[in-house]
Amino acid sequence: MTHAREAAPGRIPDASAALALAIAGVLPEGDAAPRLSYRSVGDGYDDARVVAGRVIAVGDGVQLGFDLPAAPMDYILLEPAAVPGSYRIPHMTWAGETVADLRRRVMVGGGAGDHAGPEGVRIENGHGRPAVEFDVRGLAGGEGGRRIELLLQRGPDGAAAADAVAQLADRLSRQHALGHAGIARLGRELASASDRIGDVIDTVSGLPAVAAGQLQLGARLDARLDALEAAVEGRAAERSLAGLVAFIERTAAERVAAEAAAAEASARDLEGIRRALDELREQVDRVTNSVENVFWRRWLRRLRRGGR
Repeated sequence: MTHAREAAPGRIPDASAALALAIAGVLPEGDAAPRLSYRSVGDGYDDARVVAGRVIAVGDGVQLGFDLPAAPMDYILLEPAAVPGSYRIPHMTWAGETVADLRRRVMVGGGAGDHAGPEGVRIENGHGRPAVEFDVRGLAGGEGGRRIELLLQRGPDGAAAADAVAQLADRLSRQHALGHAGIARLGRELASASDRIGDVIDTVSGLPAVAAGQLQLGARLDARLDALEAAVEGRAAERSLAGLVAFIERTAAERVAAEAAAAEASARDLEGIRRALDELREQVDRVTNSVENVFWRRWLRRLRRGGR
């Protein structure tokens, strides 16, 4: 039997105990948790006289405990289970003493009756929460320091639940084993990858200072693989930069050459223009001289003719 801590009601230690509680039909906490009501002769049960139960142990059934207050009580109404069905209470203790006449203390139809067999008190309810009432008059313990402990066992109708839980546990166990195997395989793969990364990093350890700086930057960012990628990207950037410089130099040289050729062509054109201007001046001079000659010849003829 697995023992649970007796602190807060409904606290259970592990998953196996939770499965046992599920099979037994017991909820360790909440509105459906085990509870006990008490009353005196002539009174009824009410919410002011209710004691919460707690799970003490699980195993061959569920062991429950109830700490009773210092109040008069003649009858108690036990509601140990949350699920409809068939249950039995093989034994119960009151203030540390076994209740030997437990079966005779069961109340049936308003009076005491033998609502039990040789294996203990039976509780059956196919539609609601199972409950049983006991006559506790005459039991030891007075009105203080009383504590009830009992063992609750599920009847034959719990076999289906037990089978279902067993199948679930088996499936979870197989999944757990597969999960462990997958984690182990992943660990081996990660270790191998780590070794390969280490080899690559050793190979490139002789890179220039720029690459070393890139590796240190990658290490600060988190992982050696990132450092390696940063170094490789740094080398690629150097090659790209060198190519860009060469392209710029080549373009500049071509532009200088083109400008020189253009300047030379411009000089040739300017010289041609100058020669054309000189030729134009000569032609203008010739025309001017010719016009002047014609003008003076006409005046000379007029003068000779007496102004006509």
